[in-house]
Amino acid sequence: MSTLRAVLRWVVSGSWALVLLGALALGDVRAAPVCSDTPGNADWILCEASDGSPLRINALGVTIETTGNEDDGVHGRHTGTGSSVITVGSGDPDPQNPGLHQPSTISTGGTQAHGVHGEHGGDSGAVIMNIGDSGSRTTIQTDGQEAHGILGHRSGGSGTVRFDVRNTQITTAGTISDGIGGRHEGNGEVRVDVYNTSIVTKGRGANGIFGRHQGNGDLKVDIVDTAIATESTAVNSQGRTTAHGIWGWIRDLANTGTLTISVQGGSIETVGTDSSTIYGRHQGNGDIDIDVMGGLFETAGTVSHSIAGQHWGDGDVDMDVQGASVATAGRQANGIIGWQQQGNGDVSIDVRDTAVTTTSTAVGSDGRTSAHGIFGVVQGATNTGALTIDVQGSSIVTAGAASIGVYGWSQGSGSIDMDVQGGSVETAGTLSFGIYGLHRGSGDIEITTSGSHTIATTGSNAVGIAAYHYGTVQTRRMTVTIGGRVDASGAGAQGVRVGNLSADGAVEGAAALDAEGLRQQTVMVNERVYGGSGANAAGIFLAGGGRVVIGPKGSVGAASGIAILATGDVPPPDPNPDNIQVVKPRLRVDMNLAGRPLAGVIGD
Repeated sequence: MSTLRAVLRWVVSGSWALVLLGALALGDVRAAPVCSDTPGNADWILCEASDGSPLRINALGVTIETTGNEDDGVHGRHTGTGSSVITVGSGDPDPQNPGLHQPSTISTGGTQAHGVHGEHGGDSGAVIMNIGDSGSRTTIQTDGQEAHGILGHRSGGSGTVRFDVRNTQITTAGTISDGIGGRHEGNGEVRVDVYNTSIVTKGRGANGIFGRHQGNGDLKVDIVDTAIATESTAVNSQGRTTAHGIWGWIRDLANTGTLTISVQGGSIETVGTDSSTIYGRHQGNGDIDIDVMGGLFETAGTVSHSIAGQHWGDGDVDMDVQGASVATAGRQANGIIGWQQQGNGDVSIDVRDTAVTTTSTAVGSDGRTSAHGIFGVVQGATNTGALTIDVQGSSIVTAGAASIGVYGWSQGSGSIDMDVQGGSVETAGTLSFGIYGLHRGSGDIEITTSGSHTIATTGSNAVGIAAYHYGTVQTRRMTVTIGGRVDASGAGAQGVRVGNLSADGAVEGAAALDAEGLRQQTVMVNERVYGGSGANAAGIFLAGGGRVVIGPKGSVGAASGIAILATGDVPPPDPNPDNIQVVKPRLRVDMNLAGRPLAGVIGD
């Protein structure tokens, strides 16, 4: 152990006592802080350094219990330029259990009494937390408010804040008591690596893992075969629980670092409002990269997205989810959402061999559930970024009103490109589209499906695939290519809907006209497309007209008897000094019958 400054503590008699290595045998009711790797009964570890030497704590096979406020189980504090390294793990072989090692067990009961706490306030030096190992399972439990299981903190200066947590059980009971908390207010990387660990938090505002960077540098969270559960449903004055499973937050506006969250296997479950299983938030000028390989991810609360990436500055949002099970049960709780909110950058969501389910049917004051399966957003009129959603071999199911299976929304000048290959998309609520591309800027919309997928929507005015464009540029285009079966059932349901109509029947949300007067919106059909019954129901609907191309394996029909419906006028301007005439819809249909009768291509 390094040469360290002794620690003073206030004893019951009201005088200062000097505590060095070993226990302070005064018999008072409060645990004593000692700077020792082998604390005695009723001791906890507190070591400090203020020079350039490293501070090292190796607490192996220890049992520590504290009850006082701010009495951490293990605490290393450095104010110099050396690094602080805290190791907690299994100790010598257990004589009572051959083959096993003496485990470390740490429990605290007071407010702001963390299980293991490493902090650095000097100009340079790392904070390194090595918790658990391949031996016996390490256990950390805190019961007080703002009492984190493991906390690593750098206040200013430069240096890494790093966690390596293995084979550990972490439980916190208090409000704002994270399982693992990493915080950096200077320059350097925050890295959290967790393996084969269990984390349970029970308080409001208590995240399973919370990494926060308020300076400049990367933030990386890498989780393998770990179970995380946040169990609180208590809410604050704003009605929010905010107990995420994993929360990575780059907070400083000038931070150019990358926020990376990687999860392999395991499970993450939350039950409170505003409580995602994985939440990456960047407010600086770097990228967000979220990678998920396998595992179970479930939320139950309102506005509790399962896997979410949100960018407030300049930078891309890149999300890759493979072989996972993703579920939400709350209103406005999306399964997967990638959101470029205020800056400039692309959004890319790649989902493969994954089941995404949103089960809520609760509605808000607008009559909508709005719990989408996959939701990509590029917000801001000045954003030039593209929105790309690629879904392969996956199952997407939503149940509530206005709950889209796969939804792409852009306000900028980049394109929307959505590709669904194989798998299935099912929606059941009113106005619940299977796939929906909505543009309010100047880029194009392209939706492609292939691989013998099934898209099935049920409900009043349900739509299998929809594309709306509310931009004004005269080059705006929309293209829908269908390579799998699309079924929309219900009153007014449509298999494919391109463009929209206003309340008075005028065209809106449609593509621009080409030189021939046709809308630059095309539907290419290479499989069966079928619509619902009643007024306005159709296999394909085109606001203001456009093109339909039916390939050798394609067919279009509807229970209403209307296979293709093109309607909606463009009224002249008001005033109309140039005497511009009403623009009527124009429709062109090309068919490759491939030897089939016409009734087998168009109709029931």
